[in-house]
Amino acid sequence: MAEAAFFARLPPVGLSPAEEDLRALLLQAASAASKLLPRSGAVSLQKWVERRMPDELRLCTDAAGDVVLLPLPPQAQVVAPRTPAAHVPSAPGLEPFFDSLPNDDFLPEETLLREAVTNAVARGPLPMIQVVRDEQVRAAKTFLPRFVTLEDWIERRIGGEVAVYKDKMGRASCKLVGPSKEERNEIAEQFWAALPEGSFTKEEERLRTAIYEFLANWRSPELASLSHSGGDKAVRQARMALLKPGACVSLKDWIERRLGAELELRQDQTMQWIIHLTELGKAEVRRAAQMAVRGLPRRGAFGEPAMAPWAQPLVEKENMDEQREKFFAALPEDSLSVEEVNLRASLMDFLNSWTADMPPTLTDAGQDAEVKMHRLNLLPKGCCVSLRAWIDQRIGGEIETVQQENTSKEVFFGLRGMIDRSVLDLAAQRENKRKADGNVKLRIAGESPPARRLRR
Repeated sequence: MAEAAFFARLPPVGLSPAEEDLRALLLQAASAASKLLPRSGAVSLQKWVERRMPDELRLCTDAAGDVVLLPLPPQAQVVAPRTPAAHVPSAPGLEPFFDSLPNDDFLPEETLLREAVTNAVARGPLPMIQVVRDEQVRAAKTFLPRFVTLEDWIERRIGGEVAVYKDKMGRASCKLVGPSKEERNEIAEQFWAALPEGSFTKEEERLRTAIYEFLANWRSPELASLSHSGGDKAVRQARMALLKPGACVSLKDWIERRLGAELELRQDQTMQWIIHLTELGKAEVRRAAQMAVRGLPRRGAFGEPAMAPWAQPLVEKENMDEQREKFFAALPEDSLSVEEVNLRASLMDFLNSWTADMPPTLTDAGQDAEVKMHRLNLLPKGCCVSLRAWIDQRIGGEIETVQQENTSKEVFFGLRGMIDRSVLDLAAQRENKRKADGNVKLRIAGESPPARRLRR
């Protein structure tokens, strides 16, 4: 009866705020446990609680077999000061991350996240948990390292626009600072009304030219996105000159209102706004390419993306070496870029969660979803720099890579000084046997093993 009465008090559709909080905490605890505890299941969460924090929580099953999770009474708790393990490498802190961001500007990824957050709370205050669950916010905040919360980023980077506060129920919440939605719409309309109808202002022409120069110099085989354009220095400076803080108009809004006959923005499956050219837009790109403003690879005559240098067929080794040098030369000397910080953190997390008796290989790491995502952000498909080359050159003081000569093509990796070289031969033999067994299974199933590529 008591159980039925309890559930009868809860909303029939959706979760109550208190339930939302409990759900978020349980999901967070489940994620943390999966990263810490062995994947084999040798150590359960209950055993870890009993061994590592016995005086703080009670996690067990009752007579009916249901799981019980309760804090111990305050008088029963004996909380000893905890010191972090010295051998576990700490992730980069908040300060180095925020220090790496520009002081008077946003990164392209930050611009997208800023717009996603402000759009989410445009209609009124929302609990932080609902902001995080917003689809556009979730897609835009993937560049944040794991140790940086959305709340941290909002307070540090857009605190003048979005406020983080505790609501009446004690929940972390977000709301816009300054004008209301109606006032923002009025400010935006005043901005549009001040623009000429049949021409562009000097600031608009500067931004329009910067966008077309960016498109004429776009090197990737994929279509450029609005986020990509925001990473161009000339576009960023022109945008700041035209769309000043307080204008209540985004770059997307301006393109759709003022360049709609030339550029079309369409959202893809990853929630990114992709730039598509109309016939008028293609003509402008051709004109910008003919001017050869920057001397970089141009787009084709009909606006198709030019093939990236590392994707050209039969590239000479000298050209590949030159491309690799350019790649590393473009990275910061005394620190890591945001993409590098994310990739480093995902590799460290992978190594810390590895429980096998043999060192992992880069192939193993490449199957991890987090590592794969951050590797593609830094080293896209077709890039002339391998993951091993990046590790050796950029974080070789922390992580080392080892390949056994004449034994295996697999590259093993681990924390520097922590790889037991004596087990690598055995690990390579196991890896070769696993691949051989796989080929045997293919033959049994009536298939042929993958054919080797012949070198010319």
